[in-house]
Amino acid sequence: MSEPASPSGPGSAATAGPGRETIDLAVVVPVLDERENLPRLVERLAEVAATIGRFELDLVDDGSTDGTREYLGELAARPLPFDLAVLSRERSRGVLDAILAGAHATRRSFVLFMDADLQHPPEAIPAMWAAVSTGPAQVVVGSRHAPGGSVARLAWRGLLSRGAIALAHLLIPVTRRLADPVSGYFVASRMLVADLRPLPGRCKLLLYTLAMSGSVRVEEVPFRFEERAVGTSKLVGFDASFLLRYVIEVLTYAKIRPRNRPEFRRRLAAAGTPA
Repeated sequence: MSEPASPSGPGSAATAGPGRETIDLAVVVPVLDERENLPRLVERLAEVAATIGRFELDLVDDGSTDGTREYLGELAARPLPFDLAVLSRERSRGVLDAILAGAHATRRSFVLFMDADLQHPPEAIPAMWAAVSTGPAQVVVGSRHAPGGSVARLAWRGLLSRGAIALAHLLIPVTRRLADPVSGYFVASRMLVADLRPLPGRCKLLLYTLAMSGSVRVEEVPFRFEERAVGTSKLVGFDASFLLRYVIEVLTYAKIRPRNRPEFRRRLAAAGTPA
């Protein structure tokens, strides 16, 4: 659980000033020592809000020590073109815990998950929002490997990514409909993630969501994945411990039994989401 915070500091909500119509979307961004990337991320998200309308931005600080918390406090005091909520935690509990904390805090009907390091371009959000809000898809994935997508990265990371996708396809059948099932950039009906609980040492929310949801409708929107320009990755490494953790994570999701489909379809329908 996130620590409660005072109304005037991190953990508070800042309401956007006059602008476009509010849309039923929350953008959840886990943050850990991203002080240098956040101003540009906020600027680009503001440009997205000018295009699609005022969404909610949930920034979940997972115990940053580089000035991120102070910056978020300053940001919460500004007039913004989106509704801002800052959740602040005293210590890091892991990325899956952080993003689920953001998803559980919002009441918007759709939740989009992205990283703070600008590897997930905010400019793809309008296409992802259009797909999930108007089409039959309940999950829309920002995809590096769908037609039109691309990756600018080191060769060893590309090899690691392809191996991770192959393992997911092999062990979790529902992922085979996606070219990029290990993407961390996706939007889904909040009903699909509202009752998920953090799993220690896990980080792949999309795999978790798909494993729990069974035959949910999915769609992909291509984007260009860039290497981070500032800071270091908190997740990816090319060592035995990282690879072992990923294999264990995929095996965990492979053993998950999807929710009861008839009951779950009724819940989605009651929430106004096509089942």
